[in-house]
Amino acid sequence: MPHHRVKGFILVAVLWFLLILTLIIGFFATWIQRELLAVQQLQADFRHQMAYHETRTALLYLLSTQRYTFSGITLAGMDNKTRSVSFDDFESNDWLMPIGGEIALDDQAYQGCAEALFSIQDARGLINPNFAAESALMRLLQLFDIPVEEQGPLLAKLQDYMDTDDLIRLNGAERDDYKQHGRPPPTNRFFLTAMEVKKVLDWERYPLLWQASAWPQLTSTDAFTTPNVNTAPLLVLQAYFGLSAETAQLMIEMRRQQPFIDYTQAINFVEFSSPEEVLLFPSNSVRITLWHPKANVMQQWHLTLTPFAHELMPWQIHYTHTLPLDSSYAQRTPLLLSYPICATEIPADPQ
Repeated sequence: MPHHRVKGFILVAVLWFLLILTLIIGFFATWIQRELLAVQQLQADFRHQMAYHETRTALLYLLSTQRYTFSGITLAGMDNKTRSVSFDDFESNDWLMPIGGEIALDDQAYQGCAEALFSIQDARGLINPNFAAESALMRLLQLFDIPVEEQGPLLAKLQDYMDTDDLIRLNGAERDDYKQHGRPPPTNRFFLTAMEVKKVLDWERYPLLWQASAWPQLTSTDAFTTPNVNTAPLLVLQAYFGLSAETAQLMIEMRRQQPFIDYTQAINFVEFSSPEEVLLFPSNSVRITLWHPKANVMQQWHLTLTPFAHELMPWQIHYTHTLPLDSSYAQRTPLLLSYPICATEIPADPQ
């Protein structure tokens, strides 16, 4: 083989070798970069979980030990107003009065441990689908853009699902209807969780109800009827009490400045059949929501405080779930607590 042809062959071989080597190096560089990103994500997730755990632990402690007022939960160290409650206080209801700086129980966002954020929602501030009036549920469906002619059949199926008989309401559905659709039969009992409503025939056909768990965020199966006007979200005030968005927002702004402490204040906005129907004080059942501004999911814990339960913890966690982070939470500006609740410092995410 001529000398110049040998040189040409060697040059081509070297070029091919360099190309293959470049591709291999590029592949490994991409793989290493991907693995580094995965490790960084795992580290970030671990920090988030640590922040969630400490925030949740601190909140459980506060919920089970601190005094409640019309404004929410007091914090340790607020001042001498957090003194022990005397018998005279019970007689005068002074111990219920707001002192300022409480953690609100209307899903207001707060800064937790490290960069974790949290909110607490009083279950009494939500609509109970087991007991709510049909008019309130229809208004709630209307807020989700469900046509009026479709609301009646949905509510008929809702009632058929939890009543104890097999009689079918007009536009309702019972066991045979579920069997035809290959669905589990109705439970013939009250709903145990807000998410259980999705099992009712045809309810799953309306995605707006379930996007970001919208329906479960506004409803609760805890044994309450009329929502607490001091903790009810905007859409609950609109749906249950028939308020306009403007009036409901005005109520929220007013109660955050000074909560309603007497039914005569509430009836300036809401009509009640009797004073006993007005609920102003938070309940012992709450929903804790935890999220992180750099995460794409949020955690929710549904629990009831049980301080007098024999041989039980001072709280009972009914269920927990992890959800995609809803934009309504991601966009909230958290408030700083007047007193810290975290015992240790958790490293923040690297910039």
